[in-house]
Amino acid sequence: MSQLGFRHRKICEGAAARYRALLGKSQDPGRRQMLEEMIARELEEAEKFDPSALPGAISIEHRF
Repeated sequence: MSQLGFRHRKICEGAAARYRALLGKSQDPGRRQMLEEMIARELEEAEKFDPSALPGAISIEHRF
């Protein structure tokens, strides 16, 4: 994984962790649903930068 991809993935995972913390403090059903959707989007975005999610990505990285 490139340095930029790794950094972007960590940013997405960090955002998801912050949203989870807010989710734990919220009792409002509407806000909880919004936070759950935001967490899902951030984790989906982070997966785009996971080398195991891309077929052949690991073999390509080892060639360079």
